[in-house]
Amino acid sequence: MPLKKSRKRGAKQAEVPAKKKRAVEKEDKDDEILESDSDEEPVSGGDGEDDEDDDEVQESATERRLRLAKSILQQVKNEENVHHGDEDEDEDDAQGLVSSDDRVATRLKNEMMEARGYRQRQVACKVVIPSGGIAETGTTRRGHARPVTCLTLTSDDTTAYTASKDGAVFKWDVESGTKTKFCYGGDYMKYDGPNYPGSFAEPGPSSNGYAVLSCAVSSDGNFLATGGGDRVVHIYDTRSQKQIQAFPGHKDMITGLKFRDGTNQLFSVGLDRAVKMWSLDDMMYLDTLFGHQGEIMGVDCDNKERPITVSRDHTSRMWKVADETHLVFRGGGYSLDCITLMGGGAWVTGSDNGSLQLWQQMKKKPTMLVKGAHGESEESGLGAAAGWVQSLAAVKGGDLLASGAGDGCIRLWGLERDSTSMKELYEVPVRGFVNGLAFARSGEFLVAGIGQEPRMGRWARDAKARNGLFVHRIELKE
Repeated sequence: MPLKKSRKRGAKQAEVPAKKKRAVEKEDKDDEILESDSDEEPVSGGDGEDDEDDDEVQESATERRLRLAKSILQQVKNEENVHHGDEDEDEDDAQGLVSSDDRVATRLKNEMMEARGYRQRQVACKVVIPSGGIAETGTTRRGHARPVTCLTLTSDDTTAYTASKDGAVFKWDVESGTKTKFCYGGDYMKYDGPNYPGSFAEPGPSSNGYAVLSCAVSSDGNFLATGGGDRVVHIYDTRSQKQIQAFPGHKDMITGLKFRDGTNQLFSVGLDRAVKMWSLDDMMYLDTLFGHQGEIMGVDCDNKERPITVSRDHTSRMWKVADETHLVFRGGGYSLDCITLMGGGAWVTGSDNGSLQLWQQMKKKPTMLVKGAHGESEESGLGAAAGWVQSLAAVKGGDLLASGAGDGCIRLWGLERDSTSMKELYEVPVRGFVNGLAFARSGEFLVAGIGQEPRMGRWARDAKARNGLFVHRIELKE
C-alpha cells in the first residue's frame, strides 16, 4: 500500500509540470508576436534619424579624444601651410628641405616643452622697441580710494583683479576698462586679536576693513584668493562673487598668494615666516613649511610642486614639497621683496635697495646682479623709497620681464639666450608706485596696479598719482 500511494502522488506531480509547460509555451508565443510588432515600428518610420542618434551615443571617450586630436592636428597643419606659403611636401623632400609633417611635429614638441616649463618661450626678441627707448604711456583707470597693493590676471587675459589698502577688491574688464566692486572691506572676517603697528595693516578711519596685501586667481578662473592684515586666506567664487571659505592659521599678515598652475592647490606666505598649503578641491589645510629666518615677502609657482619664496632674511628658497626638503639661494646681503618665475628654470627677484637678481636652479648665487635698476626720481621728491623694487612679472614661461617701483616708469627687460644675463629693452612712463604687475600670456599687453604709496607701508606718498589699473599695449613682430 505505501508503494502504490507514492506512485499516485508521483503521477499527480508529473501532470502539473505538463500543464505549466503548455501555459509557458503559449505566453512565449504571445511575447514573440509582441516583440515582432515592436521591432517593425522603427522600420516603418523610414527616416533613419534614430540610427544616427544611436551612432552618436555609441562614440566612446577614446574615440571622441581621437576625433578632437585629429581636428586639432589638421588645424595646426593648415596654419603651418599658410605660414610657409602652402609648400608641397614632395617638393620639400626633393629639395632636401624640412617637410610639413616635420614642421608640425617640431611645433607640437616645442609647445609641449614650453607648457611644462622645459623650454623658454622667445618673446623678448619679438618686442618692437620704441625710438629713444621710451614708450608712449598707457591707460590709467582710477578705481580705489586708497593705494592698490596687488594685482592678478586670469589665464584667458580678459579679467584683472586689484585689491587695495581699503580692503576692497575690484574686478576689471581689461579690454573695455569697466570695473565692478567684487567685495567690500566690510565683508572681511575680522580677527579679534592684537593689532600690529602701521595703519596699512589695520582698519583706518577711511576704510571699513583690513588692507588686502595679496591676491591670486586659479587657472580655471573659478576661485579668487585674497589675504592681508586680518591674517585670514579668503576664498571667493568668481561666478557668484561670494565668499565660500576662510582659512585662518597665519599668525601675522599675509604677504603672498599663488596657485599651482593647472590645479587648485594654493600656497600662502606671510610675515610669520611660514609657507602654508591649502587644497581648494577639498577646502582644507594641507601642510606648513618652515625654514625662513625672516619675514616672507613673496611666492611664485609653476605647474610643479616646487614653490619659490623670497624673504627679508636675504634668501630665496625652493621648496621640494614631495621630498620635504628645500634649497637655499643666498642674495648677498640684500632683503628680497618680490619674485617672478621665468622659462627655462630661471627666476628674478627684486630688492629694497633697487637691485634685480637673476637666478638659476643649479647655482646658489645670482648669475647676474643689476644694481640701481630703478633710480631715484628727482622730480617726484620721494627719496630713496622711489627706487625700491615693488613688483615683478614675466610672460608665462618666457624671457620677457617687467619691474616696477616708484621712480615714474615701468622697465621691460629681456633675458639672453643662455638665461644667465638680461638687458633693458625700454621704459613705460607711469606716475605712482607700481605695486603689482601681470603680463598677458601672449605678451601683447601688460597690466599694473598703481598706488600713491608703497605696498607695505607709508614711507613716501605721491599725491598726484592715481590709485587704479594701468594698461600698456606691447607691439610684437610677426
